Amino acid sequence: MSFWFKSFFLVIVLNLNLFCQTIDLTKEEKQWLKDNPHIKFPVPKNQPPLSMLDKNGKLIGIFPDIFSYLSQEIGQKIELSPVKITDYHKKAKSKGFYGHCAIFNIKQNQKEYLYTKPYMSTPFVIYTKREKKAQIKDVQDLKNKKIVILKEQRAIKEYLEKIENTQIIVVNSPLKQMEKVISNEADAMVGYITYQYLINKYLIADLTIAFISKMDYKIYMGINPQDKPLKSILDKAINNLTEEKINLIASKWNILPNVKEKNQLVLNKDEKKWLKNHKTIKLASSRAFFPFEDINDKNIYEGISADYIKLIEKRLGITFIQSPNKPWNKILKMAEDKKLDLLTAVVPTKKTKESFYFTKPYISHPMMIITSNKTAFIDGMKGLKNKTIAIEKNYFSYELIKARFPYLNLKVYDNSLLALKAVSMEKVDAYIGNIARVDYLSQKNGITNLKISGETPFRLNLAFGVNKDLKEFIPILQKALDSITQEEENKIYKKWISIKQETIIDYSLFWKSIFISVLILLIVLYWNQKLKKEIIRRKKIEKELEELNKTLEQKVENQVYKNKAQQAIMFHQSRLAQMGEMISMIAHQWRQPLNNVSTMIQTVVLKYKKDKLNNEVMEKFNTDVLKQIKYMSQTIDDFKDFFQPRRKKEEFELCDIIKKSVSLIKPIKNINVNLEIDCKNTTYVYGYKNELGQAVLNILNNSKDAFEQCSKKDKWIKITTQKTKNQFFLNIEDNAGGIKKEIFDKVFDPYFSTKLNKNGTGLGLYMTKVIIEDYIKGTIKLENTKEGLLTSITINFDSTEV
Repeated sequence: MSFWFKSFFLVIVLNLNLFCQTIDLTKEEKQWLKDNPHIKFPVPKNQPPLSMLDKNGKLIGIFPDIFSYLSQEIGQKIELSPVKITDYHKKAKSKGFYGHCAIFNIKQNQKEYLYTKPYMSTPFVIYTKREKKAQIKDVQDLKNKKIVILKEQRAIKEYLEKIENTQIIVVNSPLKQMEKVISNEADAMVGYITYQYLINKYLIADLTIAFISKMDYKIYMGINPQDKPLKSILDKAINNLTEEKINLIASKWNILPNVKEKNQLVLNKDEKKWLKNHKTIKLASSRAFFPFEDINDKNIYEGISADYIKLIEKRLGITFIQSPNKPWNKILKMAEDKKLDLLTAVVPTKKTKESFYFTKPYISHPMMIITSNKTAFIDGMKGLKNKTIAIEKNYFSYELIKARFPYLNLKVYDNSLLALKAVSMEKVDAYIGNIARVDYLSQKNGITNLKISGETPFRLNLAFGVNKDLKEFIPILQKALDSITQEEENKIYKKWISIKQETIIDYSLFWKSIFISVLILLIVLYWNQKLKKEIIRRKKIEKELEELNKTLEQKVENQVYKNKAQQAIMFHQSRLAQMGEMISMIAHQWRQPLNNVSTMIQTVVLKYKKDKLNNEVMEKFNTDVLKQIKYMSQTIDDFKDFFQPRRKKEEFELCDIIKKSVSLIKPIKNINVNLEIDCKNTTYVYGYKNELGQAVLNILNNSKDAFEQCSKKDKWIKITTQKTKNQFFLNIEDNAGGIKKEIFDKVFDPYFSTKLNKNGTGLGLYMTKVIIEDYIKGTIKLENTKEGLLTSITINFDSTEV
């Protein structure tokens, strides 16, 4: 028995018992089981033979059988929920699940699960194509290779990451792994010894084991940390597993060799008598159905069915007469006419059952969807809708597909080779057939651009068919089939699935190859000449681009200079507009003191005319006039200082500059606007003081202008502040009606104004935005409220509060 087969299923680190025993649970463990009646683990639904769904949707495989034993041990059913392998870990951690049923001991898993005792171990098995086996003999040969693995196989990924320069390709199923290797998209794949089950099932002759990892990896159950009592319960159950039980499970799924015991052939008296009277049976076989059966150029019957016939012939002590070397339709007609006795490899159908009795199928393989390499993967039979499918004439699959999927467009060909060639040449979209047959025909005829693109619900179930006149032969034949051991079956499959075809020299193909080679050479010479011209043309373009780059840099510099100059002009225009505002404000501020001075002068003149002018009056007049002049002079200094741009940053208090801006717009009271200030947060910042004041003044002026066009009686402006550790928030809100929706997105644009008839420049809000965002490094936001407009300014500062 193979050492590595033993490693996977027999090298178990547990002591087991063939009989079901009740484990000794503590009071707390029993209570936990009572409180958790539905223990559930996810398992992959498509990872045969570990776990898979049968045709009825029932979960079967090695894992379900092991957990069935564990359920008996703990006295409570452990439920297994089939999931996609890509969702394995995600499901294990989701609500309703208690963990992972099979994990390896790696760092990532240690962080997420509590480990039970190990219940089996396995090496990693590296598979490759037969032609590459000599190149990949050990782990060092995987360097610089493309390796395909299953998604969520954390341990295998960790194993490969230790190897230098491997390129890892991730897929969703073992069959996809095999396809990547067969199509040369990957050099090798990493899996387990159980992959041999799929290789045998699908007759994938081109794959072989390259090498097996030197280390065995123990398999544990991973329990979610919140379900800790379950770990100790399962540890006790695992202690009661035995090697014999694991052996029994493994043999059920045909993983271990030599596990199928030879059934002794026991015939009754009537059956022996029948054989004595029928010493020869005439076979009805296909002459072109390799690897199942074939009559070769030397007129010898060979193939899988032929070897079964030899074993049966030896067991029954009778002679089978070889089938005539004729086309299948003629052979079938001869059998129906009772000129031949036994159909050697046929699918029982409604039509054939009219003339023959059948044994149980002794060969069973899936029918696959075959396409060209250019075609994307096809999602089963539903993915073939609106496509053309090649199928053989008078073949059983034609009737099956036509009956179950009448909407499919089937194109009939005389034989399998013609159907495959039609797919290869893209005359049709797909072919439905058996992979072993496809592999043989593709290799023999040099068809290299085909791949498996999907599965079908059909299987090639080949059985023996006996003429109804010989119905007594059916039970005898079935007993002979049942007596064939697993070892004998494995030997037959190994012989014919791995067989190498003889090289056939085809001189017409040789001359075609010479012609194609010359044609390719001419094409290469033509392209070389064209390439030289292209190189010259590109060098010329590169030179022009180099010159263009030199001038482009200068153009970019010029454009940047122009942009800066344009912004400077806008600043200057804004400054001129502000100067106009300043002069208007100074004039307003001077109006009252000038009136006062005028009144004083008139008073002095009047007293002079009445001879009441004395030193006391003149001194008072002098004092009062100087006071008014000082006020007017101070007003000029205030405005001049406020509107004077500062090129250097300075430290200033935010509330002071806000109050200063408000003091310069006192004329607002003339239009009966109530201005409220709530600025109590003392905050010093380092920046451009006057620029911020100008921005606030611009906003207040816009509110003032809006009120002049508003007929509201109760007019107000509210200024509020708020601060956090690193930000200062200034909100200026009015009830002047807000900004019209159609122009809201344009108010920050340069030269946009709604006050053109009042000499508006359209630069006020634009420059306010530039000051806030570029000079102050803050943000400004406008928002219409129910009554008016809210302007929000956020200032980010890095200086500390004083």
